Amino acid sequence: MKLANKIVLVTGASSGMGRAISLLFAKEGATVIAVARRLDRLNELAVSSTGLSGKIVARPGAVSDESAMNNL
Repeated sequence: MKLANKIVLVTGASSGMGRAISLLFAKEGATVIAVARRLDRLNELAVSSTGLSGKIVARPGAVSDESAMNNL
């Protein structure tokens, strides 16, 4: 658990590399704030992290949306 007690922000987390990175960070014990536009996929990602050392918290939003990023 190299990343225990660490918080990581991953954008584009609902698919592809962002999804894989989120799962790897959670496996290493990090709390991952997963950001993407598709909430349904983010929720699936959060559920798939059940049982890992860390956890994934889904937060919908686009990095191009300033108000969404300020809310993080």
